[in-house]
Amino acid sequence: MRIPESTINEINNRIEIAEVIGRYLQLKRAGSKYIGLCPFHNEKTPSFSIDPERRFWYCFGCKQGGNIFQFLMKMEGMGFPEAVRKLAQEAGVEIKWETDNSVQETARQRGWQLLDRVCKYYSHILLETEEGGAGREYLLQRRIAKNVAEKFRLGFAPTNSAPLLKVVHEAGFSDEELVNCGIFIKRERGIRELLSGRLIFPITDFQGRVVAMGGRILGAGLPKYINSPETEIYSKRSHLYGLNVARGPISREDKAIVVEGYLDVISLHQIGFDYCVASLGTALTAEQAKLLKRYASQVILAYDGDSAGAKAIIKGNDVLEEAGLQVMTVVWPEGEDPDSMAARGRSAVEEVLKAKIGIVKFVIERQLKLTDT
Repeated sequence: MRIPESTINEINNRIEIAEVIGRYLQLKRAGSKYIGLCPFHNEKTPSFSIDPERRFWYCFGCKQGGNIFQFLMKMEGMGFPEAVRKLAQEAGVEIKWETDNSVQETARQRGWQLLDRVCKYYSHILLETEEGGAGREYLLQRRIAKNVAEKFRLGFAPTNSAPLLKVVHEAGFSDEELVNCGIFIKRERGIRELLSGRLIFPITDFQGRVVAMGGRILGAGLPKYINSPETEIYSKRSHLYGLNVARGPISREDKAIVVEGYLDVISLHQIGFDYCVASLGTALTAEQAKLLKRYASQVILAYDGDSAGAKAIIKGNDVLEEAGLQVMTVVWPEGEDPDSMAARGRSAVEEVLKAKIGIVKFVIERQLKLTDT
């Protein structure tokens, strides 16, 4: 599905760019233009300028600029289609989507729809049924509030798969599609649910579409975590956990905190660090670095303090710097990680973040520590 270029132009022509931007910052008339303090970097003298006739904004301080769609994308952390939809509604323009009839695109659309339906089912089980009691108890133990669980669309997969199969079959989805989207696997006697009996962490793309799921076992047993496999709509190299809810704050802060796990992200968001994401595997990729570069100029690597985490910081630093990002790292107190520090409260995490260091100092301090031991 695509938005026709003629529709984009019509919206752009109907919208008063200064009026929309004026809702976010104070503007003053300066001849035929408007000026104000740039919302994307700290400044005391206005360098942000709007040209209403050209329908264009530009900051002479941070050298960023664009049209009204690009302003909303950066200010609100929106994707382009979202910005177009928002302004189309305001301008009274109906969007007539151009259809891509390719088989591949249809399969992708159905994959998103199917995973969204499954996600809603798991969420219902967790928050509203007796079967989800174990999941709610676990969240209580981990200090995760209900509104935060809802924000991240957490769920619980019961051991009985029959009700879920009934829901998706009645919605017109086949067993083959269930396997293709990664939440069921083939067995000799049919298909089996991959994440049954686990707390569910939906993985979304930056637009909020569910593309995969992770599951954590609540009792004894291994593996502790299982993630659904890569599919037509999911490659772990190309996604960051929590980005759909963090991209607005990341854009406004012009920085992102990158951690390792689902609960690290959720715990930090809950105490106010809503510009935090996780890398879906310890090693950061070039694709993930490019995603971060869309929204920020600085990244704070906040991996666990063990050997694997330290190696990931060193490798991740190189990947992020190659993408043009400024990189800092934090060193958690001995035996602590983002989730456990979040339990101590916002001020405890702030102290750690204030002590962030560059990669050279990190490597030197780590080497000295290893030498001492």
